[in-house]
Amino acid sequence: MNLISAFLDNGIKATDDVDTSKISAIKAGGSARIGIYPETPGSLIKAIKICKLLELKFKVIGGCTNTFFKDGEYNGAVIFTKGIDDSKICDGYISAECGCSLTKLLKAAAKKDMEISNGLFGIPGTFGGALRNNAGAFGTEICECFIEGLFLNTDTLEVLTLSGRELDFGYRSSLIMREPLILLRGKLRATDKKSIFCFNEFEKYSQKRRASQPCQPSLGSFFKRSDGIIPAELIDRAGLKGYRVNDAAVSEKHAGFILNLGCATANDINRLACEIEEKIQDTYNVQLLREAELVE
Repeated sequence: MNLISAFLDNGIKATDDVDTSKISAIKAGGSARIGIYPETPGSLIKAIKICKLLELKFKVIGGCTNTFFKDGEYNGAVIFTKGIDDSKICDGYISAECGCSLTKLLKAAAKKDMEISNGLFGIPGTFGGALRNNAGAFGTEICECFIEGLFLNTDTLEVLTLSGRELDFGYRSSLIMREPLILLRGKLRATDKKSIFCFNEFEKYSQKRRASQPCQPSLGSFFKRSDGIIPAELIDRAGLKGYRVNDAAVSEKHAGFILNLGCATANDINRLACEIEEKIQDTYNVQLLREAELVE
């Protein structure tokens, strides 16, 4: 069976030979065998069923803001969720599908005089991706406003309703990362707050980001904080700001960011990350944990 036809015949858009360097926020990586573009939670489930039927490995991607693919070919399917972006503002919460932009959700709530969690403003990527990683900034995390959601177990194809408590959130972690779960649709708690105050806070957080974070292509903070360890501080103290492997470089502005200065490959980025990890282990006896994900 022709791979593309298997999806097209089921009403799901699909293309072959996807250039992953164009979709990853760090602008590096090779190609993927096929790209799949569902537009509803139902078609996402159907796409995964087809992949499993064809014994085709797959990776579900939201904004691809903390993920990059290996150089060469990823011999599988990349399933994009950004087209699954319906949302509804309700009394006390927002119901949204997995592919909704987190920042757009915050703006939509603000326009209705509602606050989700304004400290999350400016975090790139989708609702589903942010929830998986328990994204956060400026002292707040998405788990604090998550109520419940509908999830798919991609191994069993069972659809589950799980609450925030059941997702066992931790710092940049959740049950979604440890189990074969993906968000289909979920609810975020919203409280009353005047629109003007929300948008003033959005601007304040945007200014903080511009002042502290680089603008070149990156995956955000490459390493996780853990046990009181702040990776950027250790990397800075180790003298690694500006350290390069070809066009992959440690940011001079924020040592926790690895940048693509132009033509970095996925191998360059991964090699630089490995060298940073070795240096920090040798110097401080600290093992850094990655927040960014390499898909192989």
